[in-house]
Amino acid sequence: MTIRIEPDGSVKAMHYDEHSLADTGLGPMRLSRASEIQFDEESQTFYVELPQLKGGVNQPGFLSGFSGYDVARGFEVMLLETCAMSNIKPAYQGEFYALGTAARKRYDAGDTEIVRWEGQRICAR
Repeated sequence: MTIRIEPDGSVKAMHYDEHSLADTGLGPMRLSRASEIQFDEESQTFYVELPQLKGGVNQPGFLSGFSGYDVARGFEVMLLETCAMSNIKPAYQGEFYALGTAARKRYDAGDTEIVRWEGQRICAR
């Protein structure tokens, strides 16, 4: 789990039931979805939808073509945690696109470890 403390003092992290921040004394929690996992009827596969990209099934290719919901969810977590550790916001080009493409190659090869993105390459934590 990556925990970020923002300049205004707020704390941001992905929510995991097994590692909840509810009882940490950090104050009241506010939860919101950073992404959704959708099913594409045409291809019969799942894709990760990042609302800020506003692309639906037309999102970057590395976000689509997952054989199952859990497979898509695993990649979603890996990608968003890597973005958080690397301070990269989703966008259609630039570092996010390069990071996403590289992360998908690793994920498809069975490497699901959360990593950092440094200067156009993925690095170990």
